[in-house]
Amino acid sequence: MMMISARMYQYRVPLVRPLPLKSHRISDREGLLIQFTDELNRIGWGEIAPLPGFSIESLEEARVCSARACHTLRGSELPEPAVLLERGIESILGYACPSSVTFGVESAILTLWSLVRGIEVRRFVNEWAPDAIPVNGLLTGSTATVTELAKRMVADGYTALKLKVGAESVEAEIEKTKAVRSVVPSQVKFRLDANQACDFDTAVRFGRAVNGLELEYIEEPLSDSARLEQFHDQTGLVYALDESVMKYSAEEWGDREGLGAVILKPTILGGVAAAYRLARRAEEMGVKPIISSSFESSVGTVTLANLACALAPDAASGLDTLSWFADDLLINPVRTMAGRLNISGYEAFRTVVRTDLLKAMTAR
Repeated sequence: MMMISARMYQYRVPLVRPLPLKSHRISDREGLLIQFTDELNRIGWGEIAPLPGFSIESLEEARVCSARACHTLRGSELPEPAVLLERGIESILGYACPSSVTFGVESAILTLWSLVRGIEVRRFVNEWAPDAIPVNGLLTGSTATVTELAKRMVADGYTALKLKVGAESVEAEIEKTKAVRSVVPSQVKFRLDANQACDFDTAVRFGRAVNGLELEYIEEPLSDSARLEQFHDQTGLVYALDESVMKYSAEEWGDREGLGAVILKPTILGGVAAAYRLARRAEEMGVKPIISSSFESSVGTVTLANLACALAPDAASGLDTLSWFADDLLINPVRTMAGRLNISGYEAFRTVVRTDLLKAMTAR
């Protein structure tokens, strides 16, 4: 299959409330969409959306690199899905791209192949992949806010919830965690995410206080990830790697005491193919892979959900982020229902992007 044209668009979508990131808050989500067209005018879409404070590259740097990749690939035969997933697009381009660009380019190629083959992207990886996956409901805010939200999510059918901790005093975070657990049944998985906010002593104090709450795991409890095994030894809590997932070789994951899961965010860690390979390796090591969002729009989220359906269909993924968006780039928005994200009908050949929300840019 030959890619004969490439177009690039920029979007800015307002959020329903400010999103707290590491060093600041954002009120809008900005990113790029790329559109690849083959010789039969079939179209594949990909999203390129660096997340401020987490991605290394800026949106402008991503735009420049995206334009270069589009120029390189125009008029060339695109790699088949199996080759792309095993080797990654950089082996085809012959040069390295920022992570968000790699994710977008690989997504566009895979959705285009989905049209050509007439099958869903997820079934390039797993022919038995389901159409829907459980997601963990995201809880942020005051104790009163997250407690009420947790009640609603449980009533709506969520089977996993994740509470953000670490922004307040340790006493307040202990109280908040206990308050949420008190309204969440034991059969609902309960996760915490500290985003590396705590020093060792504070994290241990917090961990010991919440150890009896039947937590599935806590993501990145320490600012110094080198002491995570010590944290496990002193608290008994299982932990997950997120920000520090690339600090350690995948071959080390199985040997790390207390490691229960790795959070895989393709926009940040190197694209679709990189996430595919890391998820496979995690399973071999007995560590749970969790496909997670970097607050992409629906276009990127559909690709992420395809990955999650194929690679970890039983694990609640970190894809319950679209409720933060005040508008949607798809005519028929993707929605979480009863704690599950169903992408049946959102394959490339049925997904219609709202071009009225896009600003055309040059993909030279």
